[in-house]
Amino acid sequence: MRFEKDCERRKLRLYFSDGKVVDGFIIDVAEADDGDGFVYDEIPHKAEAFWAEFKDLQKYEILES
Repeated sequence: MRFEKDCERRKLRLYFSDGKVVDGFIIDVAEADDGDGFVYDEIPHKAEAFWAEFKDLQKYEILES
């Protein structure tokens, strides 16, 4: 599962393979040669950014247009 750079600065609901579901604001989507992942802030807790790998993502939903 992967989304593209057009999801940067968008709110997504992220479903991870470990069962965790997070509403997040996507800060950065890495290029494939920079590491296959993305950086997000959890909503409503924007105190810390998290790195996640696409291999751990089962699906996602866009929460805003």
